[in-house]
Amino acid sequence: MTSNAPKFRLLHLPRLALENVLRNFNDGNLVMFSLCSKRCSLVVKSFRHGFTGIQVTLSCNAVCFTLSDKDIQQESFVIRKGVQSNINRFLILDGWAIWMRKGSPNTRSIFNKRNWVLDVKALIDHLVEIFHVHFETVKFFLDDFHNYRNFVQCFPKCDNLIISGGRQISDEDITYVKEHVEHKHFSNLIQRF
Repeated sequence: MTSNAPKFRLLHLPRLALENVLRNFNDGNLVMFSLCSKRCSLVVKSFRHGFTGIQVTLSCNAVCFTLSDKDIQQESFVIRKGVQSNINRFLILDGWAIWMRKGSPNTRSIFNKRNWVLDVKALIDHLVEIFHVHFETVKFFLDDFHNYRNFVQCFPKCDNLIISGGRQISDEDITYVKEHVEHKHFSNLIQRF
């Protein structure tokens, strides 16, 4: 059944009204809105959102992104390795199809089909460009994360670099991450037995 009601033209609102509408979007919705079109991307890019940075946690099967502002931090996106069922839609980001499934009201799970590293890189580049933020914390959970070196290139600079895991990790692995990610503070949270 089709509705005869006129469509609401969000992008035709006056600037102040549009900003008031966007203030009601959570961070995940702002990202999703910015992916709708180039015009939506420009609107979100020019919006004063208040985000201060991005926090990232990487493990062998997931990457979690948190957009932080002065008041709260909540998980915004999770990219899981492999294709999942119940996929609601897909997005095109830098020419790559990224499948998305709605999670909790503030979280979006994104699933890849081809190259997980490229999906992560494309989303990272988009977040940094749209929100004009830097990486506050990058945490590598290295247990069973054999291809972690592919992801190091995604994070050239951050404030806090954390390496963690439940098993022994070689000094070579720790040195590699420290040398390839410019950082202000480093924490080694590897559990020693």
